[in-house]
Amino acid sequence: MPVAPTYKNPTGKNNALTSFNKWLATNVPPANAADCTYAFSSQLLAAVFPRVEVSEFQYFDSSNSAYGMNVFPAGAQKQGKLNQAMIEFNIYDDVVAHSDAKRHIYQVRDRLIHGLTLAGYSDDITNVVAVPPIALLDYDQLTPTDTNILVRVPFEQDNAVIERYYAPTADSPNIHRIQLLIKVEWYELN
Repeated sequence: MPVAPTYKNPTGKNNALTSFNKWLATNVPPANAADCTYAFSSQLLAAVFPRVEVSEFQYFDSSNSAYGMNVFPAGAQKQGKLNQAMIEFNIYDDVVAHSDAKRHIYQVRDRLIHGLTLAGYSDDITNVVAVPPIALLDYDQLTPTDTNILVRVPFEQDNAVIERYYAPTADSPNIHRIQLLIKVEWYELN
């Protein structure tokens, strides 16, 4: 039987990336417009400084987590896979906007990493969650619904975050940039 043309996966990549972007805008917000602006579809926007461009980076997903494996314990087994994606952040600032542009992009970088590191984790003493977890919501519904799946950054893995600073160049003499490649993972159910 063929797959229905109306098929939508509540835990698929579309909803995972949308959930991640909406969580980011809500839980790691800019202080104000002078601090930075998020650009989730930067190819459509004029260059505004300072800004944080957020997009998916092409990433190899290994087959050892291919569909067909049971991803939850007995009694609640579902077929699916532990899916992964790489999110690319490009943090830009112009010395015209901030004379201390390099310092400013590192402050924005620190805030992003801090929010992602604490997402869903509670304090050992107070048991209070510092930053809400990244809940994977089904945005194909009229009202987004919770799928009970979380998107997370596997900070315990090597290279979960890859970072590079780009100094101003002859083509862009006033622009400082930090590129962050951040791995995210979630259970994509079949």
